[in-house]
Amino acid sequence: MSKTLIVIVGVAAVLVARVVEFMLGDSGKGHSSEPADPAITGASGATGETAGIASTALATEGPMLNGLNLTAYTPEGYASPEIRGDLQQIKDIGSTTVTIVPPWYMKSGSSNQINPSVKKTPSDSSLESVIAAARQLGLMVILKPHIDVLDGTFRGDIQPDDREKWFKSYSDFIGYYADSATMMEADVFSIGTN
Repeated sequence: MSKTLIVIVGVAAVLVARVVEFMLGDSGKGHSSEPADPAITGASGATGETAGIASTALATEGPMLNGLNLTAYTPEGYASPEIRGDLQQIKDIGSTTVTIVPPWYMKSGSSNQINPSVKKTPSDSSLESVIAAARQLGLMVILKPHIDVLDGTFRGDIQPDDREKWFKSYSDFIGYYADSATMMEADVFSIGTN
């Protein structure tokens, strides 16, 4: 079994467990502040853990969005040759959509600034590359920027020292990717995460 298929099967198992946990009313357990396992979230690949998933169509008309997150943690991670294979596997398992998740970073959970990382944030050209490759395969594209915290704080536990400064920084971050989603013609732009 290929390493990518093992990751996809692992993600599917986590999703099923979380949905069952959510449906049984046991979803309030909280989240670990431990950094994600690098074996799951290496330079690129499927997201390691997703909590409380509910599938919903965005509109009463149009296709149902069915797919996976594809993350990259290097400037050219989305332009790597392996990404085409990842996208093909996402398509082969029946997905109609791929969610591209570029992260920006805070130094700690109390920081007031959200910034791209020169070493970890995918470049715009890398994003353009993965979006073009997804389109060639007939996949719809969701652009969903995330905030990660360099000290390992879970993003749900972010408590900035100055909320006004933080929301100004967040507005710049989201505005940047809203413009990118428009220019790169993403099908959906998603903000927020749990």
